[in-house]
Amino acid sequence: MNVISQQNMAHGLDALECGRFEDAIGYFSSMLEDMPDNWHCRTNLAVAYLQNGQMLAARTQLIYIAEKCPVVSERQQALSLLKDIFYQETFAMAADEKLPAGWLGAPSA
Repeated sequence: MNVISQQNMAHGLDALECGRFEDAIGYFSSMLEDMPDNWHCRTNLAVAYLQNGQMLAARTQLIYIAEKCPVVSERQQALSLLKDIFYQETFAMAADEKLPAGWLGAPSA
């Protein structure tokens, strides 16, 4: 990893910790332009998207990791985050009464 990539990773992690999710997304995205197979960076990008409420972008990154990453632990983390997104979205739909009553926690009539 070159010096600029190391700086982008450090700045991205700092931004993520401080709640500056747009900044984190910028740093991680910039790093992935030079190193598209940096799975740790791509996972951090997905987390930044999640924290910023960009579920589709997060899901896209996580699916890419789950399908292409050779590192088992990164794939497992991606699948776990995808599962969390699925449950959040399912229960949000249930709360909005878009699901039939009684289905996966949907409010009963």
